[in-house]
Parts: sequence; C-alpha cells; structure tokens
Amino acid sequence: MEYKNNYKYFYPNWILEIIGGAIAAVGLVPTLMTRFRSSYFLGLTIVGIGITVFSFAGKFRDSDIDDQVENVRKSMVDEAMKAFGFTERQLRNIVLSKDFGEYVFPEDGQVHIKRGSDGKFRSSEYTAWSVSLGKDELYFYSRTVSLTEEKESTDQKIINLDDYEGAKVSEHKFTHSYGKDNSKTYEIKYHTFDLTTKDGAVYTLPVHPDVEIDDLIDRLDHVTKLRRAEQSQDRPQ
Repeated sequence: MEYKNNYKYFYPNWILEIIGGAIAAVGLVPTLMTRFRSSYFLGLTIVGIGITVFSFAGKFRDSDIDDQVENVRKSMVDEAMKAFGFTERQLRNIVLSKDFGEYVFPEDGQVHIKRGSDGKFRSSEYTAWSVSLGKDELYFYSRTVSLTEEKESTDQKIINLDDYEGAKVSEHKFTHSYGKDNSKTYEIKYHTFDLTTKDGAVYTLPVHPDVEIDDLIDRLDHVTKLRRAEQSQDRPQ
C-alpha cells in the first residue's frame, strides 16, 4: 500500500495547481496582447501550465486506489487455502471458491471518505474475502486493510451446510459529515452479504451488489436444498 499517496487522495492539496494557474494567467494576458512576441511572458505562461500539469499528473486517481484493493482481493482464495490448511482430500471436495471485496463504511465513522470522479464513494478501509464450498462446510476467509496506515486484520469462519438457513444482500445507509464543523452531510449507500444460520446468528461481510454475489446465493440455496432432500430420503420410514 502507498499510504502517504493514498492519504493525499482523500485530502488533496491544490496549492501547486493554484500557483501554476496564477502564473499562467499572469503570463497569458500580456502574451495575447503582444501576439506572442514577448518571449518573457510566453515563457511565464508555459511555466505556469507546466506546474499545473505536473501537479495534476502526480495526484492519485480513482483507478490507482482501485488497483491496490484489487491486488488484495485477487489473493484471497490462495490465502484462504493456506490459512485453513486443507488436506488433499478436503481440496478435492472443494467445488467452488470465489473472492469478493468492497470499501467499508463502519458505524463509528473512523474512515476517510471521498467521492470519485466516477461518482463512487471510496473509504480508507477495504475488506476482501473469499468463500469456499466443501462437501459439508462453507469456509469464509477475510482480510481488512487500511489504505492510509499500516493496519490490517484477518478473520476466518467455518459454517456447516446443515446450519445454513439462508443468505441475502442487504442495503444500508452511512451518513458522512463534512465541511466546516461537519455542518454538511450526505448519505452513502453500501451493501453487505448476510448469511443466517439456523440458530439465528448472522455472518456479515461487505460486498458490491452484482451478478456474482447473486449467483453465489443461488448456488448456496440450491446446494443446501438438494442436501436436505437427500438427507430426508435417507431417513428410515
């Protein structure tokens, strides 16, 4: 993670752009008035434009942040395999492994937030996770990282398929305060994958609502339905 540059992404400093724009403006007017015959003012204009362009080029973009979290996400399946220490037999029984991830908007609000040029809200915290479907169990592994400081945590959970009650994608709203004295606010919609077990417990992970998570839920529902039908047939009459 490029912590310093990531922090500047959330709190950009526009001083160089302002200085460059001012220098370019000071040089541009006389340059136009003299019809580009003044090399001094023409040079001043070029210098101002150069400062502005250089400053913009050095700033982190939305894609720079997304690339970093994507690198975290794409390693999840391999990390999970190592963390759970699957035997060869268990690995043969793994029929599905998928990775997911999303920016985190915690209730305590202790994150930096920025709305990107694409309209998407990004926070300084990101959770990547994977799920593996085995013969009798679901294996969840997650890693939460900070984009602005050296801080991360991991978690893993095993859920027996017989305990699976259902899963869904839930929408939530996060209120972000900003401006002087935090006098301004806006609401950010975010989503979670919520898996419920028969005892009423809910296991929650952040997720982007798309066809991949919908397919996962459909797959889990289908597998557990078939499993229970087979178990029902095996019971003595």
